[in-house]
Amino acid sequence: MVQRIAILVLFFSTFQYFDLYSQDISASQFNAVALYYNPASTGSFPGNYRISSLYRNQWIGFQDEPITQFIISGDIKFYLGYESPTKDFIGAGVYFGTDRTQLFDWNTNEMGIQLAYHKIIDKNKLSFITGGLGFGLQQRSVNYDRLFFEDQYNGLDAYNGATNEILPQNIHATPNLVFGLEYSSYVNKRLFLQMGLSAKHLFSNEFSFYNNLDNPDYVGSRENPAFSSIIWMSHLVYRYDAFNEISPRMLLQWQGPHGMLLPGFSYRRAMLKNNQTAVHMGVSSRIVKNYDAFSISDLGLQLGLELQTFMVGLQYEFGLRDATKYGAPTHSFEISLRLMGAYENQFQFAPRF
Repeated sequence: MVQRIAILVLFFSTFQYFDLYSQDISASQFNAVALYYNPASTGSFPGNYRISSLYRNQWIGFQDEPITQFIISGDIKFYLGYESPTKDFIGAGVYFGTDRTQLFDWNTNEMGIQLAYHKIIDKNKLSFITGGLGFGLQQRSVNYDRLFFEDQYNGLDAYNGATNEILPQNIHATPNLVFGLEYSSYVNKRLFLQMGLSAKHLFSNEFSFYNNLDNPDYVGSRENPAFSSIIWMSHLVYRYDAFNEISPRMLLQWQGPHGMLLPGFSYRRAMLKNNQTAVHMGVSSRIVKNYDAFSISDLGLQLGLELQTFMVGLQYEFGLRDATKYGAPTHSFEISLRLMGAYENQFQFAPRF
């Protein structure tokens, strides 16, 4: 019964995103660094440890120096009692992420630690309910040498007045708590289901550079709280024979007036009977909310190679919206690397892409 309800939630969430709001995020291969988005994903993998990294080069062709992102994470399992996939366990992990906009040297660095408790609710289906908590620190900075301010109008005939800009310290850091829930289950011998919900900025984190500025001459706003962010991730893996798997997945985020949906679909072809060497191919899209309308901004192609416990994933995205609106498409490239500890033989199969 629980599995049926979970599948229905996954189905309807896929087709009802138009009523939600989200803010764009970077990684299209979000499964590769899942714990970055949901602390409940920490330790949720078929092995004893996992190291993941992702690099993205975004909007090539839009400017001379495109936006770049990099995420690296690692997590490990601690079984309660003796090591067994039918026992509760704890996942612990760390991550570091950076987002760099070269035009103004507008940079965001983030690091965090995460814990998750995985409670088994069905030993036959290896069904788990997981709660996760993450604590992180975000640092934002900007280079004032790349910002230029026009002279003020003198009220008569020229723009020759002093700019009188009051600039705060150009580095700002703020702590952040992230909460997450996840459900995973081998519904049957062919089907695996995983879905989770996470929340960030629930306490209105203050990101204003002027928040702590001690200058009586400054009369502008000192507050810039972040919108609360809600992220939904879902993932299905269906193995229809010993060598072939299909896997639809989705990430949905809403944050204040912003919205984004990342649906994707991949195919996995195993090359050997041990099912640990395989080729992955997939397609994806990026749907974003601008003002009051949704539009498809990018179409993506994916290719992956799996060699036992190591996997590399490549993604290329074509800027469809920019091509149709401006006649000049943008391009984005993404590469992910994952290394996983020895697979647990008790698991029937393992979703990896």
